[in-house]
Amino acid sequence: IQTRKYVEKKDKALFPTLLGRTVCKQLVSQFADIMDYKFTAGMEEKLDAIAEKKAVWNKVLKDFYTPFMEEVNSVMKTAQKVVIESDKICPNCGKKMLVRTSRYGNQFLGCSGYPECKTIISINNIIDKQTIEKKSNEPIAFDDDTISNVSISRLTKILNSKNKKIISIGRFSKEKGYDRLINAFDTLDTKSYLIIIGGFGIEYKNIIEMQKKCKNKDRIIIIRSMSNPYPVLKKCDVMIISSLYEGLPMVILEAISLNIPVASTNIDSIVTFFNKYGGGYIMDNSYKGICEGLNYITKNEVKKVSIDSDKYNEEIIKVFEREI
Repeated sequence: IQTRKYVEKKDKALFPTLLGRTVCKQLVSQFADIMDYKFTAGMEEKLDAIAEKKAVWNKVLKDFYTPFMEEVNSVMKTAQKVVIESDKICPNCGKKMLVRTSRYGNQFLGCSGYPECKTIISINNIIDKQTIEKKSNEPIAFDDDTISNVSISRLTKILNSKNKKIISIGRFSKEKGYDRLINAFDTLDTKSYLIIIGGFGIEYKNIIEMQKKCKNKDRIIIIRSMSNPYPVLKKCDVMIISSLYEGLPMVILEAISLNIPVASTNIDSIVTFFNKYGGGYIMDNSYKGICEGLNYITKNEVKKVSIDSDKYNEEIIKVFEREI
């Protein structure tokens, strides 16, 4: 339930998030009998009866499961999509803004007039520094479905070298700007390495083909599907965001949690973030800008962003609750 962001942990206690409260409300409205305390008590009595051999387990299961699945199938066909309205009005069309959750688990405000109006407002993520630090201390490991153009031993050797390591993490999609990042990196006369870790996306094959044609191809590492990239991130020198557009990417907060400096293309939400907390490096949002940025990054140190994660999280929660 933490992974699905139904609850969040504060001072060793679990508290429901807005998403968790919304899901619970929907379950109560659609499955009132099962969500009722009497159902739990009744089920405990039936389980006790099974343990005492006063009831047959498969009959108890069938008596519950058959009508339950009929109810689930009915709800799947008739239930209305959950809409969470905020008090915020779209600045472009004047309609209500809705709290939405992306396929990646991030929440944002989207205009209720979509698709005619595509206005979105970023709601910043909180920093789970403790989990990130813990995962970063685990050994570097590939998953069964990981595809990499280097072996773990080669990757480890690169990460342990004194050469500068520039990393970018995100899905392989057009808006991430990996094509111009790779082309820009290939203009460098450098001993640095560029490491790109992505989960999925239709641009993956294009990125691989592009890497193979580069003169610096041996210094461009492409890894697809790595469930724990933190041990790699921890050993890199700078995180780079080459996106055409973004909200505030979670990877920025993850890099900051591991004390890794961040460079980014000129995106309003990221510029605002850097201006507020200090540190970071902004490049022009263009191929030329990334070329100039990489040239600077490989020769200079990028100032780190310093954040008190607890205070930051409290601030973000207050902002989120105010927006809705």
